[in-house]
Amino acid sequence: MSKYDFDLDLSTRNSLSLIVKRIKPNSKILEFGPAHGRLTKYLKEEMGCEVYTVELDKKAAKDAAKYSKEIIVGNIEDYEWFKKYKNLRFDYIIFADVLEHLYYPDKVLTQAKELLHKDGSVLISLPNIAHNAVIMDLLNDRFTYRETGLLDNTHIRFFTKKTIDKFIEKCGLKISYETGVYAAPQQTEFGYAYNDFDSSIVSHLYQHQFGEVYQFIIEAKRKVSEAEIVLEKKEMALLFYDTGKGFNSIEVLKTSYSPNVNKELVFSFETEMGDVKALRIDPLEFPFSIKIDKVLVNSIEIPYDQLVHNGFYMNNSEIVFGHSDPQISFLVPDDVVVNEVVFKYEYINDILDSKAILLKEKEQQLQQKEQQIQQLHEEMVALQEIAESMRIKNRLKKVFKFYKKATTS
Repeated sequence: MSKYDFDLDLSTRNSLSLIVKRIKPNSKILEFGPAHGRLTKYLKEEMGCEVYTVELDKKAAKDAAKYSKEIIVGNIEDYEWFKKYKNLRFDYIIFADVLEHLYYPDKVLTQAKELLHKDGSVLISLPNIAHNAVIMDLLNDRFTYRETGLLDNTHIRFFTKKTIDKFIEKCGLKISYETGVYAAPQQTEFGYAYNDFDSSIVSHLYQHQFGEVYQFIIEAKRKVSEAEIVLEKKEMALLFYDTGKGFNSIEVLKTSYSPNVNKELVFSFETEMGDVKALRIDPLEFPFSIKIDKVLVNSIEIPYDQLVHNGFYMNNSEIVFGHSDPQISFLVPDDVVVNEVVFKYEYINDILDSKAILLKEKEQQLQQKEQQIQQLHEEMVALQEIAESMRIKNRLKKVFKFYKKATTS
């Protein structure tokens, strides 16, 4: 079985599902590299499109041919397809994970452009070689090719956001729409996690604008009046609510947001919740720094000193979470029926000094130990007082017994 033979998944955010959303039904399409025709089949049978294809692999081409109006089997860079289709004009030309496999992708794209209708589009997906997982690999002195993924062993050309922009422009096209497929390093084939690296490196990676873009999805045209760029990554924030069972994976609300853009999180319950005992906000899944403005349950503000978190204070008001499981929890006031929780904040995007963080963590650990020692000392003093009082009581008992015995004899 070919490594590119898999089912078409339109239920998740991936390169093909995003490309399909840009295509109008009943269009004429030229698809490069259809593999076994999973996208070709959908375009023909579900969208009524007429699809012409170009495929290198002979076995895969047999499957793709079932759904193709016409298919060219051969190397894209032999340009047999241009000779065959030169009198046709297409509404869309698709290069889904194809151009990175070519020696001269700019020449292919420039030639393919000639087969577009005047208002036609080229739809492209390209892997991001500047993904944070690749940078992590390089930091570990590795650049290992794999069967599939960002370092697919058949990739010849590599692209970043800036080189893609220049590449499209060089081919005489303009980007009309651009978005991305996102994946955190631990979700990729590399398997790294941010916690594997020093916090100063992690902070730099977090500020890397396109560091978690796994693939760029581009629609390009000859003429564009205004481009639509949708490359702001959305993070997932969670609100856990405890109704007496403790915090669990069932009693939870979710909302997506951009930490650098939004200044508040709003969680709204579909029905009023009268039995909520405590709430916990998990704002992000990586280390970060934050200043909390307000936490509101309905319109009731939760006092700052009642908030419990698993970070530590930096410069008094700033809370630093030096791990990937930040949590902020608090008790719900008695008799409050919860219908909305609002978390207002300021996201701190400065690079964190790892040494300062470590020193601060050790300082707080020492403070906690000192508090524990002080508490133990106070408990020992209390016990000594109790013991002393018990000794006095025992002495009094002995005196009383002696006195009673002396007076009755």
